[in-house]
Amino acid sequence: MPGDLIAAVTGALDVLETLDRTAELLGRLKRALVKDPRRATAELGAVLDEIVKAPPAVNAAIAELLAISRTRPLPEDRLFALASSGIEVEVERLRPHCHRIDDVWRNSLSQWLPAAGVQGADIDELARLLRALAHGDDDFFRYFTQLAAAVKDAAWEAARRVASGRATSAEAMLRHLELPLLEASRRANELATALARLRTAFDLEARG
Repeated sequence: MPGDLIAAVTGALDVLETLDRTAELLGRLKRALVKDPRRATAELGAVLDEIVKAPPAVNAAIAELLAISRTRPLPEDRLFALASSGIEVEVERLRPHCHRIDDVWRNSLSQWLPAAGVQGADIDELARLLRALAHGDDDFFRYFTQLAAAVKDAAWEAARRVASGRATSAEAMLRHLELPLLEASRRANELATALARLRTAFDLEARG
């Protein structure tokens, strides 16, 4: 079970790099972006407003499991409630917003950025990064769905042990998971920060 959490945590690294690189490139392209109609950047900002909700949703579940793990006796009702919660449903609900990024790129940005004088490596790089974000269900959301599933599985297993009279075993299991959970929470916060930075970059471009 710790392995599932660790795998989910390490999945955040490539996503962070993509988000940070996109925000950096948008900053460099600001002068060109504000020369043309700004509807596309405003649309991308609206998409990011939805995607940015995923890290807090998962982090709330992590915080709840950590709080439960330090409560004695272990609260069986809270463990069952967390195990049966709809975290994955919430994350999946946000997944389709990623594909709207591809629409905005193809229908708007890819046309008026060249008209604003952006050519060559910068536009190729921006296209690659936005495509990576557009297909975020293969990386960004995979990380969060795996993490949500791992948290729920841990809560279910702990609840099962408590219900069968093995509270000490459940306590030991949750203690063993604390460090991976804390690391997962840290990575989720980093992703939230990177998304917020990217969202701000789009907002600045939209305002000019």
